[in-house]
Amino acid sequence: SVKYESKEEEMKRNAIFQANLHHIEQVNAQNLSYTLGVNEYADLTHEEFVAQKVGILKMDARRDVKFDVEGRTSCISHARLSLFVSADTTSLPTSVDWRSKGVLTPIKNQGACGSCWAFSSTGTLEAKYAIETGQLRSFSEQQLVDCSRGYGTG
Repeated sequence: SVKYESKEEEMKRNAIFQANLHHIEQVNAQNLSYTLGVNEYADLTHEEFVAQKVGILKMDARRDVKFDVEGRTSCISHARLSLFVSADTTSLPTSVDWRSKGVLTPIKNQGACGSCWAFSSTGTLEAKYAIETGQLRSFSEQQLVDCSRGYGTG
């Protein structure tokens, strides 16, 4: 149960929640390839959500990006992941729900960090690793952010 600072704020949030719930029901009635649901952000307007959760990084375009890869081992060589495989693409399904395959880790909350690139990257690698090895593991976004000092809010 959420507690608000005033009755007015509670009424405002309830109206936003009801509008968002209506939107969720309308989208879900279309039987799309995804479904929407209520979460902890359901009482926020779109603008409030964007202001709180969508980070915008400003990068200095004049800065040269340099990569130091000496002495580092690729995680790909350890996992022996097959990145590019020639496959028969003549009989592909129209869609795949990876959630039902058990290869997706739970959704992580990045807060207002501005490192969505790290969350999407690790999520993709976690799924690929699970598909290839049968082991579902959660990788560290923080390690990516720490290694991108000056470019990815690290």
